[in-house]
Amino acid sequence: MKRSTSQAVFAISAAIVFALAASANATTVSFLGSDETTGTAWRSTSVVKPSFAFDPNADKAYGNDGYYVTITGTGQDRPVTMALPAYIASVTDKYIGGGGGRYIANQYPDFDNPTLAIGPAVANVNAGIFYANETGPVTIMDFTLAQDADFVLTIPLVGNDYRHRPTALSVTQTAGGVATAAAVVPTPASGDAVNYLFFEVDGSAGDAFDVVINGPDTIHGTGGVAFESIGPAPSYPDLVNALNPHGYWRLGEAGGTTAFNEVGFPGGENGTYQGNATPGVAGIPGGGGDTAASFDGAGDRVRILDPHDPTNYTLEAWVKLDALPTSWANVVMRTNTDSYAPNAFSHILQVNSAGMFRHYSWDGSGRHVDSTILAQPDQWYHVVGKYHPGGSGNGFVSISVNGTDEKKVSGSFGNPWTGGDRWMLGDSHQSLPDFHGTIDEVAIYHHLLTSQHIMAHYEAGITAPTVIPEPISMLAVGLSIAGLGGYMRRRRA
Repeated sequence: MKRSTSQAVFAISAAIVFALAASANATTVSFLGSDETTGTAWRSTSVVKPSFAFDPNADKAYGNDGYYVTITGTGQDRPVTMALPAYIASVTDKYIGGGGGRYIANQYPDFDNPTLAIGPAVANVNAGIFYANETGPVTIMDFTLAQDADFVLTIPLVGNDYRHRPTALSVTQTAGGVATAAAVVPTPASGDAVNYLFFEVDGSAGDAFDVVINGPDTIHGTGGVAFESIGPAPSYPDLVNALNPHGYWRLGEAGGTTAFNEVGFPGGENGTYQGNATPGVAGIPGGGGDTAASFDGAGDRVRILDPHDPTNYTLEAWVKLDALPTSWANVVMRTNTDSYAPNAFSHILQVNSAGMFRHYSWDGSGRHVDSTILAQPDQWYHVVGKYHPGGSGNGFVSISVNGTDEKKVSGSFGNPWTGGDRWMLGDSHQSLPDFHGTIDEVAIYHHLLTSQHIMAHYEAGITAPTVIPEPISMLAVGLSIAGLGGYMRRRRA
């Protein structure tokens, strides 16, 4: 029997609806990576976390939504401590199901106590492990979703004995689909190290998952699980503040002579616009409408007093040239004078007549590295310089442009110059030209940003925030398509 045109159109639209629904509801599990640097401080905001992928809300803590761990008591029958988020229906461990157990992993505080509020310095607690009682592979834990959810699953690995650590770990869907992902399990630097594994799980209500481990001994296991939902992307300033900057000048003032420091630091204050440095011009696309400052290249600057000399440091700025300079022009510089003095400057980001960016630092000798990306006028560039002192060739000076760890020069470098008491933005001193263009979102850190941090800042800053439209009813789409078929049929009649 032949279908009518409207029946055919409805069938097609229904097929589209079901296909899109199936695609939208497909569960995914992805391994994001491991953290081998945070140590005990997974809930302490004073410790910068190595990747925003692990900390999607950028608050410098893991597992904000809830957890299932064993941290109290002694011996091999330790109680579970848990606070599950609404989107998790249940978590069980192998001990509950028979076999295996819960065991003290260390004889002294091992990681931040998850039952305490997230903050600058969360007190530590003895961490325990859920252990397998067999070498594996074996399901050590399982969990089920109560609601549709997209979240980061954090799995701490703890223990003072290599036998406590699994050598392989995966998260595998057991109900609602067949998604799975395997971790690359790090080897701890010492028996007392705490590492963390991270997975993204994007699933639907009713989906169930196993955490499967394999290891060298029957007492290998995990420290539990923790959950943090993935919501809207943090704003650019949220990403900067998540990394504990020493100072952060957005240069977003509408006018006036004060460049406000967003975070403040002991002994340091806001900056001062001097010369023809002018706030209130258009800033970077991802700045959320925040403005920037323009410099005409003729004696303009922002002057910022700061007596605190860094050892490791990172300099970060966004720049847009109105014109290429005739020689080296400074974007950021540390000095101790408002006018030129020999060897009284260091910690510099600058650009030359070819559009080449340079990061220069002084440790008794000049250390510098140049970019291969060449700037063009009227385009935004994200420029980051890092300096790390170290002997035996372990020191380095680096520059990154537009999110890439572009160039690094390594060597035996001493501590950088410690005679500075101020920062200058847009001021070159000497007879060199001053910066001519726009500077935005300047941040200074007394530690090294990771390549993941730098790329995240570039990606957030270069793209304007998008407004996600309300979802379109697929039934309405189907009816509209059917209506269009009827309209076309009437037009042909």
